[in-house]
This record gives sequence, structure tokens and C-alpha cells, in this order.
Amino acid sequence: MKSRVLALLTLAAITAGCAGHSSIPASGLSSDSQDARSAPDALPAALPAGLATGVPEQSLGDVRFVVSLPLRNEAELDRVLAAISDPQSPQYRHFITRDQFLQRYAPLAADLGAVAEDLQRSGLHVSVMDQAVAVGGPQAAVERYFHTSFARTDAETFTPRSSMLYPAVLSSRHARIVGLNGEPQLHTFSKLVPAGNIQPDNGIGPIGPYYPIDLKQAYQMPSYQDAKGTGVTIGIVIDSPVLSSDITAFFKHLLLTPPKVTTTKVDGGGGTADAGESTLDVQQSGAIAPGAKIIIYDIASLNNQDIYNGYAALVKAGEATISNSSFGGCESGLTSSDLSAFDSLFKQGAASGVTWVAASGDHGADQCGASLNAVGVSWPAVSPYVLGVGGTNLTTSYTKGSNNSVYVKETAFKDIKPNNGGNYWGSGGGYSTKYSRPSYQTGFVTKSARGVPDVALHMGGLGFSGSNCAAEKCGTDDSSDVELENGQNYYAVGTSAASPDMVGLLALGSEIAKTPLGDVHALLYAGAKTGKYFRRGIAGNNGLATTSGSWDPVLGIGTPIAAYKFLGASAPAGVPGTSTNP
Repeated sequence: MKSRVLALLTLAAITAGCAGHSSIPASGLSSDSQDARSAPDALPAALPAGLATGVPEQSLGDVRFVVSLPLRNEAELDRVLAAISDPQSPQYRHFITRDQFLQRYAPLAADLGAVAEDLQRSGLHVSVMDQAVAVGGPQAAVERYFHTSFARTDAETFTPRSSMLYPAVLSSRHARIVGLNGEPQLHTFSKLVPAGNIQPDNGIGPIGPYYPIDLKQAYQMPSYQDAKGTGVTIGIVIDSPVLSSDITAFFKHLLLTPPKVTTTKVDGGGGTADAGESTLDVQQSGAIAPGAKIIIYDIASLNNQDIYNGYAALVKAGEATISNSSFGGCESGLTSSDLSAFDSLFKQGAASGVTWVAASGDHGADQCGASLNAVGVSWPAVSPYVLGVGGTNLTTSYTKGSNNSVYVKETAFKDIKPNNGGNYWGSGGGYSTKYSRPSYQTGFVTKSARGVPDVALHMGGLGFSGSNCAAEKCGTDDSSDVELENGQNYYAVGTSAASPDMVGLLALGSEIAKTPLGDVHALLYAGAKTGKYFRRGIAGNNGLATTSGSWDPVLGIGTPIAAYKFLGASAPAGVPGTSTNP
């Protein structure tokens, strides 16, 4: 109750006197108040009886989509988010509860209920979530509801053959549809190549393949004595579970106790096609923060409607305070309605302390396809509420028979890899065509658009695979990570490794700070201004941009220098296999 009262007083201070927006009273907002229901825009009315609520665990049907409603008092919420994310604000990290968010900012339950009832009467299955209604059913019923027919691109993608006609119950509430606009399925950002029998010695060579504990030493992450992620929960949104035997074997090799890993199925969960990605996410984040708990939100597919439900499940559960997304797709593939719906969800998470993290992509400047003209950036990393993580090739010290992995250098030059989803293999980055530059990038990004990525860590290149690098123009310093999947060792590369590495590092920071971190953009960019905590001058080019200045669209503000100091730890992780970095 003490933290709740503090949050209420904080909100009252932020919003008092804001023209055009009613202030939040310091009393009467708590969820156990009986008087708040009569106040305008206070506690929503109860849902109609008989409606299913919560994120669906089982699939709702053949055709699935989401109906999202706009937030209330959004300008006020934006001011609250700015204050709780600003290290210089007295309200810094004074997060609000889910109940408080529902009372003040979420769509009214009565409106969500009206939408759900209308859909249900039309023969569709529904489940009411915090901001939206998850919907599913037979294709014929969906076509009748929107008065159009749909072309089916694949098992999860439907495109209307003519304009959808929204019933009045949707149009009058400015509803946003996610999942019926033919949006292409997103994809993971990693590449795996069988590695055979990797020897137990972690110090395999100057460019890896690396274990996460090697990266802990190279980037001087906090020592094991300072932090191991204890008390922090990481949420991984992906369309596949993991094999517990792979996790056990990987951590046994590193002489670490495996983190507790659980799986929450959303919409029935996915298959195993992306098991390599989910395994990589768990092994990278978990080995950096072995004391953390990890929840896999196993979604049905990497289509937008299923991703939305996965994020909604993470926010509603209220357990995970750091979220990883090792996938993405061309920003222009999402409609304005999609982006608005997701950003509303990102705002809810950030208000309660969630840090959203996503890989910036593996195809350099051309995240939008193989055409040289398909320049673009990747979503969700491009959202201003998501920390976009790019990548480098890392070189460390190497002495045969030693695990010592002291930082030597990094590079960020693209590899040319035709027919691999893009012209290049390299750190995804560039400028948004849909988001303006957020305030935290002022003084860093010279253009008026949101720049991606924000920060970077090791991602690796293609030369490790033993392929024909003369033809593919691979770099001689291409590095990689180690992954164990289905009992087999792999070389793994991609920002899909850099992103969970960053998540693990943030979990250590959260334990040290003894609080969820929430949106960390302002914190990181403030650290970059000092010139002490992020490494600039890393040579590279991702197809259009060259690394230069205090921020660039290859590596953002750079890679961490002495990460332990930035996070407030007393000592860095040392040689893998020793007490500071077991």
C-alpha cells in the first residue's frame, strides 16, 4: 500500500494544473476506493456478463485479429511517462499499477464490452483484454462482419479484397484492427550454422565463437558477486518453446545453475520452427543473468495479431519487467492503426516499469527486402518506446588454453549476402518514416525522424560459417556466438543475440537498482553525453550509413564501456570460470 500511495501522490503532482486535462486526486484513485466510480473517466463500468476476459490461452479460431480501442487521457499519460523515465525528475521510476492504468487511461470496460458483444453476436469468439478484444472464428463469419472477402496469403495472413466496412459499434469508438490488413509475417533476426563438437575451452579464438560469459568480461558487465539478476523476471515473446534438456546442458557446460524457465501459451502457442531463436534468447539472457526468472510467452505466430496478444499477456501478468523481441519486419509493413495499437500497449507496460527491448535487424540499411531501393528500418525496434539493439563483430584477447576474453576491438562493416532477406548482413539501422525524433535523441540524431538503433552489442557476421566468403564478401573478423539446440552445437549470429544479451545486462542493472527500470532511453542517452560509458569510433558501414558522431544509424550511441560502472556495481566480471564470472 505504501508504494501505491507514493505512486498516487506522484501522479497528482505531475498532473495537477494541466490545462485541458483533469488532475488525478491524491486520494480516491486507489482500486479499493468506493467513490471513484462516480468521477468522470474514473473506474470503468463492469463488463457485460458472460464475456470471456484476459488474453486467450487457446486459439480463438481459424482467422484471428485484434480490435484495439484508443487510450483515454493520453496526453496526460505521455507527461507521466516522460516524468517517470527522466533520471532528473523527482518522479523518476515512480511507476503506476495496472489498476491505476485501467482506471485512468485504458479504454472504458463498457466500450470494450460493447465491441465484444457485437462481435460475439456475429458468430465470433472473443476475449476482452485491457485495451482490446482478441477475436477469432471462421473466415466466413469474419467476411460477413466486415462485408468483404479475404485472400489468404498463408496460414496466418489475410488480405481484404475490398475495403472493410466497420460496424457503427467499431467506427464510433475509433477502433483499430490489427491482423486483417495483409501485413507480412515478421521474422527472427538470427542465423544458425551447425558447429560440430565445440571444445569445452571457452576461449576458442579471438573472434569466438563466444559464450555469454565471454561477453560479460569483454564489456565489463557487473561481477557475479554484485548481481546475477536475482529477483528480476525476463519475458521473451516468441513463437516457440524450448527444450529443457538444451537449457540444462548449456548451463551445465558453463558451470552455472540454470535460470528458472517457464512457458505461457498464448493463442494456443506456436510450433517449433523458431525453437532456435527461443533457445538463443534464453541461453544468452539467462547466462548473463542466471539468477533471473525467464517466462517464454509462446505465441501462435509472428503475425501482428499474435504478437499483440503476447505483449498483452506479458503486461497483464505483471511479472516480467524486461521484455525481449528478437524479431521484426519492415516498418512500412505496418499500418498507422497497427502502430497506434502497439504503442498504446508499450505505454501501459512502460508506465508499470516494463523495459521493452528489440533487435534492430540483420540486413543493415535495407530492412525492407532484397531490393537496393528497399531502404528502411525494423519494427518493433523503431517504436520510440522500445530500445533498439544493433550489433558488431567483436574481437577479444586470445591465449590457447585460457578463457580470458579481454576486449580488443569491434567493427561493424556489412557482409554482402544476396538472397538472404536483404542485400547485406549487418546491424539494422536508419531513420523512421513514421515516427518523429523523440526528445531523448535531441542532440544525437540530426534528422527530424526517430533513429534506430539506440545501442549495440556483439552480433557477429557470416564469415564464421566456412562458406564461400570470396563470393559473399565476408569480413575476416566476423565473429559468432555458441548455441546448443536439440542437443547440437551451433554458431549463431544476428541482433537476435545482441538483444537478449542487452536484456540480461539490464536484468543485472535492475537487481542493482532494486527496482524495475522502465523506459531506459533517457538514462542511456544521458550516459552517452558524458562520453564515458559508450564506445564510439567503431569502424563500420551498414550499406548506407557509416559510423560517426555521437550517434549513428549503425550502432546508435555505441557499445558499453565498463558497463558495471554505469550500472553502479563495484567490480566487473573477470575471466570466465572464475568467482566473478563463473
